[in-house]
Amino acid sequence: MAKRDSVPKDLQALEGIKELMFERRLNPGQKLIYRDLEEALGMSKTPITNALVRLEEEGLVISKPNRGYFVKELNSDEIRQMYQMRIKLEEISVDLAIDNHDPQDLVEWRQHLNRYKNDENGTYDFMRFQHDIELHAHLARMGKNSYLNKMVNQFFLSTWAILQTAHLSRLIDQFTNDHEQLFEAVKNRKRADAKRIIKRHHQAAMTMALESARR
Repeated sequence: MAKRDSVPKDLQALEGIKELMFERRLNPGQKLIYRDLEEALGMSKTPITNALVRLEEEGLVISKPNRGYFVKELNSDEIRQMYQMRIKLEEISVDLAIDNHDPQDLVEWRQHLNRYKNDENGTYDFMRFQHDIELHAHLARMGKNSYLNKMVNQFFLSTWAILQTAHLSRLIDQFTNDHEQLFEAVKNRKRADAKRIIKRHHQAAMTMALESARR
């Protein structure tokens, strides 16, 4: 692994700001203050500025004339589009997983499901998100398509950074049941059932996200 000093400062700043977002030390809609970022990252303004330009290209921050940079916050239309895309991606994951999974894939998927189910924290925090992304990312890996794997991982990480998730806490029990039913459907190669569960799963999350956005 490369030492930190060998990594370009711009990349260090980019990854550092993303980490602050993922840890919820920077929240959707929050203004990004250079002085605070310099202190948090231990670097000068120049690499931070370059990183913010990159993050805007990636859709994680937005710049407002004469006001500066802000962590992107999704509006209602963007939330709908995001969940529509997630449903499509996961329907592809289901098709490929049903066609290509092997017994060991199911063993490992069960482990991810158990970690999510056994998380006793009743809030949808970063640890809950990590358990969630692991089990959905594993579904994609079961399809044996590396391009889909990368797309799913990047999509989940990006949406976490710009989507408020505390509202999802009320859906943890439903999500747990959905995960279990999805496991059984994929295991038994019940394609239609698996896609129905995926659609219901994400539509419930979308409804809650839209309610939160309107507050």
